[in-house]
Amino acid sequence: MYKRQLKHPIEYRDPILPGESADIRTWLGTARGPRFDRHVDIRKPGAKRFSAQATTQWCRIDRASGRPLRIGRDVLDLFGVPG
Repeated sequence: MYKRQLKHPIEYRDPILPGESADIRTWLGTARGPRFDRHVDIRKPGAKRFSAQATTQWCRIDRASGRPLRIGRDVLDLFGVPG
């Protein structure tokens, strides 16, 4: 089994310059069949709006057949992902 990245849109709003610090948060979204989203939020400490945010859509692939493979309850439970 492996995963393939399907989409990776990034939205930029406020630059973080060298020497500045950033808070980064990432989490997994709801699984839909063989697909799930991973979200990333990057912002300056205490900022109300993000400096950058991204959502990457992944698809689980069966190595032997090369076909999409439904994400099982065991994997969802391991990562605490609804689905």
